[in-house]
Amino acid sequence: MRGSALLCVVCLVTAAVPLAVQAQEAGGALQFGPTTVRPTLGFGVLANDNVRASENDAAGDIAAITQPALQLNIDGRDFDWSLLGSARFDRYATETDENEETYRASTALDYTATNDLDFNGRLDFTRASEDRTDADTDDGAQRFVFNDFGVNAGARWRLNRISLAPNGGITRRDFDDEIRADREFTRYDGNLRVGFRVSPAFSTFLQPGVTWRDFDDPDGGGLDQDSLTHRGLVGSSFELGNLIEAEFAIGLFQEDFADSDREDFTGLQLNGSLTWNVTPLTDVIFTIDRREETSFVEEGNEQADSRIRTEARFGVEHALTNRTTLDADLRLRLDDYQGLQRSDTRFTIGLGASYRLNRWVALTGSYQFDRRTSDADDAGFIRNSLFVGLRSGL
Repeated sequence: MRGSALLCVVCLVTAAVPLAVQAQEAGGALQFGPTTVRPTLGFGVLANDNVRASENDAAGDIAAITQPALQLNIDGRDFDWSLLGSARFDRYATETDENEETYRASTALDYTATNDLDFNGRLDFTRASEDRTDADTDDGAQRFVFNDFGVNAGARWRLNRISLAPNGGITRRDFDDEIRADREFTRYDGNLRVGFRVSPAFSTFLQPGVTWRDFDDPDGGGLDQDSLTHRGLVGSSFELGNLIEAEFAIGLFQEDFADSDREDFTGLQLNGSLTWNVTPLTDVIFTIDRREETSFVEEGNEQADSRIRTEARFGVEHALTNRTTLDADLRLRLDDYQGLQRSDTRFTIGLGASYRLNRWVALTGSYQFDRRTSDADDAGFIRNSLFVGLRSGL
C-alpha cells in the first residue's frame, strides 16, 4: 500500500494519468496506465588488481559497490517522456583515496506533431570523477571531481522520400578544484542530417556539422585552447528483415584553433554500427567510431592540441536459458595525440553473466581485462577486475 500511495503521488505530479489507476506488476516495474515506474538496486564486490591504472604502482584492492536507480516513463498519445536518476558508490577497503560517488540524472521528451514531423529534447546532469584509465588523469596522480550539464534539442521532418533532421546541443563542464580550471569549458554542437529514402529498407544521408569549444582559461603553457571543428559525413542505413540493422558513414573533419601557435589539422571521420539478430536468443553488435577529441595529455612542457580517437567494438549477447544470459565484449582503441610524438593503444576484453533467481532478483558477474601500451614512458598499464553482485527490481 505504501508503494502504491507513493506512485500515485508521482502520477499526480506529472498530471499525466487519471487518479483512479490500478498498479500492475511487470517484472520489476509498476504500471499506472501510461506511466511506468522502475526502481532498481544493485550491489556487489569489485576486485581490482590495479586501482590507479598505473604501470609502476599496480596496487590492488577490493571495493563494495552500491547502485540505486529510478526510471519513470510516460507513454502519451503524441509524446514519450522519460526521467532517469542513478547513483553509484564505490568504497575501497584500503585504497580509500579511490572512493567515488557518481550521480546521473536525465530527462527526455519525444513529441510527434504530425505524421511527418517529430521533435525531441533532452537534459543531462553528471557528477563524477575523472576516469583512471584515461591518460588525461595524469597517469596515476589525483583524480578530480567534475559536473557536466547538457541540453540537446532536435527535430525530424519527412517529405516524401526526403528527410531533414537538425540537431543542436550545449555542454558545460565545471571542476570542484581550481587546479583543473584550465579544463573547464562550454561546448556548442550543431548538425543537420539530410536523408533520402531509396527504398523502405535502404536510405542514404548527408550530415554536415560544427563544434565550437570555448575554454575558460588557457593551458599550462599560456596557449588559447578554443577551437572550431567542421565536419561532413556521407552514409547509408539499411535493414534486412528483422535480422540485420546497420548504418555507416564516412567523411572528413577540419579542426581550427584560435591560437596561431597550435597547428590546424584535417582528419578522417568514421561512424558505424551493425546489429545482427543471429537467432531469437543471440545478438551480435559491431560498432566503429573515429573522431577528434579534446586532450590535456602533457609530455615535458608541451600539451597535446587534441587527439584522434579510433575505437572498434565487437559484442555478443546470448540467452542461454530462460534464467541465464551471457555476454562478451571486445574493444580496441587507438589514441593519436596531435602536437605530441605519442600514440596509445588500448585493448579491452569483457565477459559477463546474469542468472535470474526469481522475477525480481538476478545474480550478476563480470570479468574485464584492460591493457594500454604507449609510446610515452611509464604510460601503459594492465588491469584485471572481477565483479560479483545482485541486481533487483523493487
